Amino acid sequence: MDFYRTNPLPNAGDAQRLAGGAAATAAGSPALGALLASEDKPLVSTADYIQGQIKGMPFRGWVGMTDLKAGDEVEMVAEWQTDHYEVYAIAYPAERIISVCPRCEMGRYAYGWLRV
Repeated sequence: MDFYRTNPLPNAGDAQRLAGGAAATAAGSPALGALLASEDKPLVSTADYIQGQIKGMPFRGWVGMTDLKAGDEVEMVAEWQTDHYEVYAIAYPAERIISVCPRCEMGRYAYGWLRV
């Protein structure tokens, strides 16, 4: 199995978020400006891109950070696409780790209630 790690963006401070929000508002996007000014976690999540083969069938997908190595025994939730399996979650039972697609820890309604 191959995997590639995303590079996290540096954390923005309050002043940088407010400046970005003001710039977006001045550029004609008040909704984006409000989002940039209020968002306390980065808009880009850190994740691993995994790919490999299971019984000759290719799989690939983005999952949250993992400590997987080639040869590890894993369980996956995947769906067949046109030419590969798209991985949505991967479990590593030996370490009791379950990793899902980045920012898929809850549904949109639960996320909306959390933001209130």
